[in-house]
Amino acid sequence: MIHGIKNALSFIAGQGFVRTDIRVENGRIAEIGEGVCAQGITLPLGAMVLPAFIDVHIHGACGADCTDGSVSALKKIAGALAAEGTASFLPTLMTQRQDVLCNAARAVQQFMDEDCDACAEALGVHLEGPFLSSDYAGGQPKEFIREDFEAVFGQLSAACGDRVKIVTLAPEITGYEFIRSLSERGINVSVGHSGCTFAAAEKSIDAGARAFTHTFNAQRGFHHREAGAVGAALLDDRAYCELIADCLHVSEPAMRLLVKCKPASKIMLVTDSVRAKGAPSDYMYREGGLEIRYRGGEVRLSDGTLAGSVLKMNVALKNMVQKAKVPLERAVLYCTENPAKYLNEERLGAVSVGKQADFAVLNGEFDVLLTVKRGKIIYKNREAGDIV
Repeated sequence: MIHGIKNALSFIAGQGFVRTDIRVENGRIAEIGEGVCAQGITLPLGAMVLPAFIDVHIHGACGADCTDGSVSALKKIAGALAAEGTASFLPTLMTQRQDVLCNAARAVQQFMDEDCDACAEALGVHLEGPFLSSDYAGGQPKEFIREDFEAVFGQLSAACGDRVKIVTLAPEITGYEFIRSLSERGINVSVGHSGCTFAAAEKSIDAGARAFTHTFNAQRGFHHREAGAVGAALLDDRAYCELIADCLHVSEPAMRLLVKCKPASKIMLVTDSVRAKGAPSDYMYREGGLEIRYRGGEVRLSDGTLAGSVLKMNVALKNMVQKAKVPLERAVLYCTENPAKYLNEERLGAVSVGKQADFAVLNGEFDVLLTVKRGKIIYKNREAGDIV
């Protein structure tokens, strides 16, 4: 447990980057200011303190997937996330058989109840399906897509102890009443894996949808006579936009277009990473009956369709700054404050008095030196040196 951080360049809510002390008490930020932390750690020259990252769309890492249905798999994933500066995440369940999804949901509940303090924290479940369009399924098995929405959702919600935070769905499949029903229960609806028109996307937002899942990917693209889901994502400031900023799923010009169109408060970086993250290249596996290969930094089905990423959140942030040319002060919001507000997690997402003491400490190359959750170091890079 750390007592704080001394004289560090820190991204302070409402102020930007300031060199200051941060005092930590009982896992919370107790005080920020010059000389307030006599017993804190001293960071290497060039280090910067950011709020710890929040990933709302993450399937797996290091050979494990959230649909494996085991706490051990979730711990492996959560440990890998800590190494990229992420202290909070939503285990994301892809379209699968209902029994597989229920087992996975129960495992998430158990993992959350155990409250592991040595890895990233699960905030709830993201259901990426099974309420999707088969025409836009992408890397998800079409045979497990369901249309008995309320019954399937009820079983999955019960299995995880009503901890579903996000449901990705195709509104042209589910209709707007299901969106309205989920929204009224406090569940975030995200439009994704969808061929919906611009008008249908707008009606979805009117019904309560709050976001677009991995914007530009697995959704009807923009056309000058039919702007599609992408057009609604870019134009409607009510909606958040997930973005896989690996420069593979989305090109650099498209990333810059999104940044130009959306308010800074409405973009969320996600990794959408899969079990291939952390695996050696030329790694092959099966997921939901689909054969998947990881080679040359790309995860694809046998037909060439992208099937997730191996992106790390610190690299996503680096890409936004160095390739999409977004100022660091703005890009940081995309993986900290914005997802916290989207999930209504008031204790997270900012370095501010009263917030949970969750920090990502990075160097100038965006390498993660330390990740801190509730004042406890959950990851330390060897390059960080003897700082505690």
